[in-house]
Amino acid sequence: HGKTPKDAASVRATHPIPAACGIYYFEVKIVSWDKHSYGYHGDDGHSFCSSGTGQPYGPTFTTGDVIGCCVNLINNTCFYTKNGHSLGIAFTDLPPNLYPTVGLQTPGEVVDANFGQHPFVFDIEDYMREWRTKIQAQIDRFPIGDREGEWQTMIQKMVSSYLVHHGYCATAEAFARSTDQTVLEELASIKNRQRIQKLVLAGRMGEAIETTQQLYPSLLERNPNLLFTLKVRQFIEMVNGTDSEVRCLGGRSPKSQDSYPVSPRPFSSPSMSPSHGMSIHSLAPGKSSTAHFS
Repeated sequence: HGKTPKDAASVRATHPIPAACGIYYFEVKIVSWDKHSYGYHGDDGHSFCSSGTGQPYGPTFTTGDVIGCCVNLINNTCFYTKNGHSLGIAFTDLPPNLYPTVGLQTPGEVVDANFGQHPFVFDIEDYMREWRTKIQAQIDRFPIGDREGEWQTMIQKMVSSYLVHHGYCATAEAFARSTDQTVLEELASIKNRQRIQKLVLAGRMGEAIETTQQLYPSLLERNPNLLFTLKVRQFIEMVNGTDSEVRCLGGRSPKSQDSYPVSPRPFSSPSMSPSHGMSIHSLAPGKSSTAHFS
């Protein structure tokens, strides 16, 4: 219920701009400066960078105008748009973890925020195509020259080492034949590691430890922390009734099992991808307003 410029407030998105998106854009239809924020004010057309002292930037805006904000995470710049037209770069050298924000000042103000649920007034697709072309041109201009063969060999070795590391012995062997390479590890060793991995993933920790000690006698002695981790996991599997020692007590011999049962709690990481969304209310006719992010 502000009545003076000092009473302005803002509404901020719940999630920051994703660092991996490259180019981020949102619009508000008719938006206060705040510390550590960057804004474009409707009453005077000034841009504000983390302070109350603004710089001339663009035209004023009011009821009916659509103001957009584009954050380019490729070159760390930001520009605003008015009714679909770019107003030029407003800020450079932006810090990370910025939040889309809409600022309001007086009672009755209303804005309609668009984060992609409706078509944008500004042609953001054309802007993205322009930057894709720039990036592709930079890639095409990357100097390779006479060292092209070296790069190819390096990439092939990386692929081969990845296949060997993860135990894809048949694929590694086929890839080595097609690229005239030699597999850096004996196939028997790869299969042994694959066997131990299956035991661990199946929760058969006792057998995994025993097999590791047989095939790689000094490995666990040199890595006591690894042995401790395996023992802790074995205890957990015993509590769950999955480990081979517990099944033996139940009259089932692990050696007779041709397939590996799936652990009730396999090693996996839960997805941490939060959903992004926000609804905002805002601006009244003739009232000053600001579009900014912090």
